[in-house]
Amino acid sequence: MPPEPTPQPERRETGQPEQRESGQPERRESGQPEQRESGQPEQRVNASRDTLRRLLVQWTIGAVVGTMLIAITSPLFVRSYLPLHADQTRGVWTLPPQTQYRWRSEGYAQSRIGPHGMPGRADFPVSEKATSQKATIRVALWGDSQAEGVVVSDHDKLFAQAERIGRDSQQPLTVLPLARSGEDAGDWLTQIPRIESQWDIDFHVILVVDLSDVQAASEAPRPPPSDADVRQAESAIARYAPAFVISAARMLLTQADESTPRTLRFSLGRAKPPRKESPAPPPMPNSIDWEPAVNAIAATAKRPVLLLYAPRHPNIFYGRVITQDPQSSEFERLKRTALAHGLLVEDTREALATSVQSGEWPHGFHNGQIGVGHLNATGYQVVAQALVDAVTQAAGNPR
Repeated sequence: MPPEPTPQPERRETGQPEQRESGQPERRESGQPEQRESGQPEQRVNASRDTLRRLLVQWTIGAVVGTMLIAITSPLFVRSYLPLHADQTRGVWTLPPQTQYRWRSEGYAQSRIGPHGMPGRADFPVSEKATSQKATIRVALWGDSQAEGVVVSDHDKLFAQAERIGRDSQQPLTVLPLARSGEDAGDWLTQIPRIESQWDIDFHVILVVDLSDVQAASEAPRPPPSDADVRQAESAIARYAPAFVISAARMLLTQADESTPRTLRFSLGRAKPPRKESPAPPPMPNSIDWEPAVNAIAATAKRPVLLLYAPRHPNIFYGRVITQDPQSSEFERLKRTALAHGLLVEDTREALATSVQSGEWPHGFHNGQIGVGHLNATGYQVVAQALVDAVTQAAGNPR
């Protein structure tokens, strides 16, 4: 028999689709998966959603953990923000009693706020005049942040060192620290009539650093905090927001002085280079008529008043040591007027300069600049010694 013919594959023209009968399934080789487009877009959408969900979870966990770390460690770096308290006896705003106040930017300290907002004194000393004990000289210490001393520990504050020096020299003093940052003579004279007899004050000591603070004495008395102000203070943000949140908001919205609104540091066009000006020491103040201010102090206080002059002297200005006090001539005029009205005046500039010559700068801190800024523990020791000497001598107890 002749062989059967070999079957020939079906021929079709290139580009012509394969013709198959309706209902016949497409043949494919065994093991080849079916290629379909359906389902792939949905898989891509689900994968994108999973990635986004994972990123959101990671960012949320990171934000929560990071915020917790900042909140836990912030007391090491961020100062306190405390709501103000209206003291009914003094008639002014003070820091709230029985609290702790941190300071971190210049100096590094924590202060106890005692009765009537006194920084560093945890108790209110009772007058010894009505007892059989030897009465100490009770001194009311007035001033601004330089006398307040929250930049140093309670042990090194001006009032504490003055009490310690007086105790060691058998001339005991009781010093009430009534100074507060930002205050001037207008605030001090407002408070003096309120506490002078009630607290058995023997001496008023006003720490004078900037002469302009004394010039404000003619503005006294100033009104006490109103009821509306007190209600507003009770809802202050410092009562509810953590210190690191307030600090971050201030750094974001204001300049370094925490009062000037921050401006944008970018604009259209070419950036203008900063102007370079040669630094110069602060200008000498103009002549001031000290009669109104000194007369207001003398008329308000019924106890002796000591003006304790402790300027930022000597100081360092742009790397140069400035030994001349720019307020010198104006202070001499103030001194003459004060002595004529019966006030006491003590000048600590020579003692401060002697401390600098011995290598101990009375101003500045390790986390700031030496020779600039607030009094440090050494400076308070120098000023405290002058305070004790002047008060005990004026009280008839020469050392």
